[in-house]
Amino acid sequence: MQPAPAPALKVGDKVKIIGTGNGSSYGTSNTAYGIGWKRQILKIWNGRAYPYQVGNNTGTTGFYKAEALEKQ
Repeated sequence: MQPAPAPALKVGDKVKIIGTGNGSSYGTSNTAYGIGWKRQILKIWNGRAYPYQVGNNTGTTGFYKAEALEKQ
């Protein structure tokens, strides 16, 4: 039996960072870390290499792929 698919992430969702991301949604910048940090999805850039812009009220932590985020 297949595991249930991960719930779709949407803007405002609380997430835990479980993998590395990038400083750019295009994947052309430095590696973004923050593993273990709890943040939220600020914006989704569909069609880009790292579509999930993650951060908090002080700013953006980085841009991540869905597999680098765990919904809380």
